[in-house]
Amino acid sequence: MISEEENVNASEPASYAPSWYTATMVPTAMRGPLTFDLDVDVCVIGAGLAGLTTARELARRGWSVAVLEAGRIAGAALDVLSAEPPAVTNPLLTARNCLITPHQAWATQASRARLMG
Repeated sequence: MISEEENVNASEPASYAPSWYTATMVPTAMRGPLTFDLDVDVCVIGAGLAGLTTARELARRGWSVAVLEAGRIAGAALDVLSAEPPAVTNPLLTARNCLITPHQAWATQASRARLMG
């Protein structure tokens, strides 16, 4: 197991506002970063209620699923955003580890020629 000092992906423990949820929260063990590649159909980012429900339902339908939580994403390549065009204040536009392409980025002259045969 990798110690917390060695784990560059470990995030600081979250501080939550006092509530019934925080009062009844069960602590979990720290987990080290992945040391191998995963080959899955879907990667769900965020293990909150929506993320876990999504992962469970996808798995029930036969998809292989990985859930990432409380860590850093090494990078992302996106061709669809929740709002298009994105607002100029969208932090993804300036993220060093994020590549955003137009939704039709595949539509080069060569790929269209192959498609049309």
